[in-house]
Amino acid sequence: MRPIACNRRNFANRLTMPSKRYIAHSQSFANTIGSFHPGRSRFLVFLITLCFLGLAIRAIWIAGPGNAFYQQQGDLRVRRQLDVPPTRGRILDRNGHTLAQSLPAGAIYLSPRQMVSSDKYTGLAEALGMPLTEIEAASASDRGFVYLRRQTDAATLEQVKTLALPGVGTVREFKRVYPSGPPFDALLGLVNLDGIGIEGLELALNDRLKGARGRSVVEKDRLGNILSQLVIAEAEDGGDIHLSIDERLQTATYQALQQASETVKARSSLAVVTDVKTGEILAAASWHADSSKRRAAALIDAFEPGSIIKPLIVAGALELKRVAPDTLIETNGRFDFAGAKITDVRNFGQLSVAGVIEKSSNIGMVKIVSRLSPDELWTHMHALGFGRKADSFPFPGLGSGRMHSARGMTPITQATMAYGYGLTASALQIAQAYAAIGNRGQLIPLTLERRPAGSETRGTQVLTPATAEAVLAMLERVTGAGGSGRQARVNEYRVGGKTGTAYLHVPGRGYDKKRYRASFAGVAPLSAPEIAVVVSVEDPSEGSHFGGKVAAPIFAQIVSRAMQLRHVVPDAPPAEANIAR
Repeated sequence: MRPIACNRRNFANRLTMPSKRYIAHSQSFANTIGSFHPGRSRFLVFLITLCFLGLAIRAIWIAGPGNAFYQQQGDLRVRRQLDVPPTRGRILDRNGHTLAQSLPAGAIYLSPRQMVSSDKYTGLAEALGMPLTEIEAASASDRGFVYLRRQTDAATLEQVKTLALPGVGTVREFKRVYPSGPPFDALLGLVNLDGIGIEGLELALNDRLKGARGRSVVEKDRLGNILSQLVIAEAEDGGDIHLSIDERLQTATYQALQQASETVKARSSLAVVTDVKTGEILAAASWHADSSKRRAAALIDAFEPGSIIKPLIVAGALELKRVAPDTLIETNGRFDFAGAKITDVRNFGQLSVAGVIEKSSNIGMVKIVSRLSPDELWTHMHALGFGRKADSFPFPGLGSGRMHSARGMTPITQATMAYGYGLTASALQIAQAYAAIGNRGQLIPLTLERRPAGSETRGTQVLTPATAEAVLAMLERVTGAGGSGRQARVNEYRVGGKTGTAYLHVPGRGYDKKRYRASFAGVAPLSAPEIAVVVSVEDPSEGSHFGGKVAAPIFAQIVSRAMQLRHVVPDAPPAEANIAR
């Protein structure tokens, strides 16, 4: 076999010389390109140019007019606008003691979209004292924000922050607290979790207490950590409100009600104390055997007052000069009137008008009221505040009671009104009327807010001073040795008032002759009256049910405490040891 001759020149020529196949393919491609129609080439160039132009226009839009939209979308991912809650105003008693205030707290929330595996949140469940399953359920929400715990204490908040878990955050809020406890529960009411009043004075005064929310913008990283915060509008804190209530007297009144009511196994009880000169309500306490019932009965409940209405009816007859304190009235124990039989607890014989009040004679009262026309009776009672809401007195549920119109009165309804049936009134209305008697016949509008020191309080003259003085003298006889209210007496102070015992009316069944309301209303001290007090105990079921035995001792305890707190100089010599101190 002949060897192939090979040298460097031949080898180089072979490497640089294109193959016949390569030359053929190149010529084919050139022919193909050359075969394109010029219009097709231009169309291809046009399409490419159009695409680049569209991209350029899009870029200009994003950088120009459309920038705000994309900026907003970006901000939504890293920025959030938050409400800044204001501090709700405090509620203070007349001496500046705090009755309600808002303390700093916080809420713990989840952002489900930012959360990671649920097993990372075991520490959070332990810190909050809740099952991990609850956190897992919250994380499954399609909302971007879910509360886990509201109004959390500072220690728990700090513990949660230390965990630094993705999707877990805290926001500032406040927790409302009531340091004075049960004596104020029904009066003050409640706020909801957002700090808005929903009951009692919290609701009535909400607009002044709530303040105005502020706004801030926060920037967060992808784990939800706050990187920066910008305040847009400062929160405006709510205003403080000074009540006319004396915290010490309110507590003493509540405790007196509770102790007496538990002793006689009553269903509920209430008491109101007012300043006769200013109309300020110094105490308004409500007690109920069922502690879950938060009802400000002292302010809103209307009831048939029974015999505590009698001095007010007599005041009208005195004012119109139909009777005088010494006018004699025949009471024979039984009296037929307009087809009804009116009775007394016993035959008192002949009594003066003052004696009718002292002995609480129903027959004497019917004979006195019959000397007034329906229109005269209605006008007098309406002037004293019955059948209408208290003037300028904001409280949810406050009613006007019920009283027959003059046209709707019959002889028998007029007669029953004389001893406290057939009309209803709240303890507030009764206290205001008694305060007018203690204030020389001037009716002062009631208020739950402290009046400015030295301010002049104007009222309406509904009785002459002479009539008011005459009624006060009758009230003192009730608490004297021969009266039904002896247990209302207070050591070293002259007091006057009226007992009342009424059957309870059961809807659909009429009056239950085995269930009662025991009441007492009066003023003190008689030499220069400062306060009017109304006490009423509903359905005492053990022991006595009479107003003089159940409600009068409560009145004595309240007055005794009020005289001490107000530093009232005694106006009577010390008496027996069994009188309230």
